[in-house]
Amino acid sequence: MNKSSLAPKNHPQRLLAALVATSGVATLLGWGLKARSSAPPLPLPPTALLATLPELPKNAPNATQRELQKWKRKAQESPDNPTHWLNLGDTLMQRARETAEHQYYDWAERAYRQTLTLAPQKSDAMTGLAWVAGGKHQFPQSIAWAQKAIALNPQDSSADGLIGDAQTELGEYKAALVSYQKMLDIRPDLSSYSRGAQLLYLLGDTRKGMWLMTKAIKAGGEHAENTAWCQAKLAEMLQGEGAILPAENLLSEAQKTFPESPPILNGLAKVKAARKLYPEAITLYEKALALAPQPTGLAALGDLYLATNQPQKAEQTFILVEKLYETHQKQGNTDTLSLARFWADHDRQLPRALEIAQAHQDTKNAAQLDTIAWCFYKNGKLTEAKAVIDRAVHATDPTPTVLFHAGMIYAKSGKNSQAQRYLQQALSRNPYFSVLEARTAEETLTTLGSKPTR
Repeated sequence: MNKSSLAPKNHPQRLLAALVATSGVATLLGWGLKARSSAPPLPLPPTALLATLPELPKNAPNATQRELQKWKRKAQESPDNPTHWLNLGDTLMQRARETAEHQYYDWAERAYRQTLTLAPQKSDAMTGLAWVAGGKHQFPQSIAWAQKAIALNPQDSSADGLIGDAQTELGEYKAALVSYQKMLDIRPDLSSYSRGAQLLYLLGDTRKGMWLMTKAIKAGGEHAENTAWCQAKLAEMLQGEGAILPAENLLSEAQKTFPESPPILNGLAKVKAARKLYPEAITLYEKALALAPQPTGLAALGDLYLATNQPQKAEQTFILVEKLYETHQKQGNTDTLSLARFWADHDRQLPRALEIAQAHQDTKNAAQLDTIAWCFYKNGKLTEAKAVIDRAVHATDPTPTVLFHAGMIYAKSGKNSQAQRYLQQALSRNPYFSVLEARTAEETLTTLGSKPTR
């Protein structure tokens, strides 16, 4: 497909507004994660903070690691220069993106706060603190810091983007659209294009979402990781529509440029798993996790161990998932629903998963609603599960996973015709949406007397 042909003829400064105006979407609803307040890290003297930062590795340091050492050295040499601390914070946050190590959030927060100690009106440091808060899923705090930055510098496009991110996570999609449009108006680039692309895809406009993500990739970013992330997201969109081979081709080409990119490796692992090339998928996940351990990647690896009849390895991996979530929460991440989702998916700690789900029932977004419904279902609360999954299905364009959950809940409730319809829709949209759940969808359809169609 020639993706350049998907471009609407609009000035880039009004690009997102034009795309959404022509998408036919009446309401902008989605997912979010509820945040609670979290105290800032205890203050450390600047020299003590610098002493805690990792040293440059002896073997093949990447560009970000070299930048980290550069700004660490400059902060040591000139500790009263706020710009050095600001650049140190930015580099620490980039390392957080690359490694998925939450410790970098605390280090970055301290660097940004030291910047503000030296220069209280430094708006870029406020934007940095908004970035940290968003990374920890502390979304109201992220918005507050970004608004402070914009009050001092209305042309801070990054602050508008971070506000849009938080609004998106909180399910405030109309507001997020405005924030992303402001970001595009000020600076159309990889960051603003990719944000708009994800919003459009979420709203169900796959074609325009993929076009805009392609535009982000062509724009390129300051860091190689940023471009690789966008390529992985575009492949994820393709795979979400069942376009496995185009996704694989995109990722294989990207891997030639970014052989050590965790997003690319994870994306390829998903593709290989969809094609039932399980040993290859396992190897790719293991490589990606060695570079940047993430709960979702670990959970997917555990599922592959189950699919290849390795239950002991699967259990060991699932224990690591729980420990990693626990570590992230100790480091200030307030996302508890993801852990509840993992437990519900794998029939672990179901009463605790239900407690978390019940505490989030006032959410406005589809992904959270889907998780809550699934937790109710796994705990045998079918009436509650059905009510919540109905909200999830109608909140936004439902993913195959949401459709699968709806089908299973309706099947268990004895609503066979609705169950068949949802399960057929899930498999029709993407027959490879999950290593284990796609198989369950097919088996359930057979039990209901319906043959899966693709």
